[in-house]
Amino acid sequence: SGSRIHLDPTLIPSYSLFPGQIVAVEGINSSGRTLQASRLIEGAAPSLDTSLASELMEFQHGSIKGMNGMPLSIVAMSGPYTTKDNLEYDPLVDAILKISEDKPDVVIMCGPFVDVRQPLV
Repeated sequence: SGSRIHLDPTLIPSYSLFPGQIVAVEGINSSGRTLQASRLIEGAAPSLDTSLASELMEFQHGSIKGMNGMPLSIVAMSGPYTTKDNLEYDPLVDAILKISEDKPDVVIMCGPFVDVRQPLV
């Protein structure tokens, strides 16, 4: 949504940041207003692994350990996985049933698992 939140690095013993620096932050955002950082990861990204075109073709079209020419099936979903009136995770159960029926190669689940405005929390 493009909204900004406050970054609170007080739990990190030592850090140095500058405006515009790109970092990964591990922490907890329980209020929706402040991210309590527990770890900062900075620096250059590691070099990317590379594969030969022949290896990729064998994986995609080979029948021994590869995909046997079938496309990669990916399911991506985002929460919350509860409804507004209960915490029974009915939407998540429905998604899991569909996933076990379709059997995708990859499932990507993004939060929140419970909406921060859920009155039962």
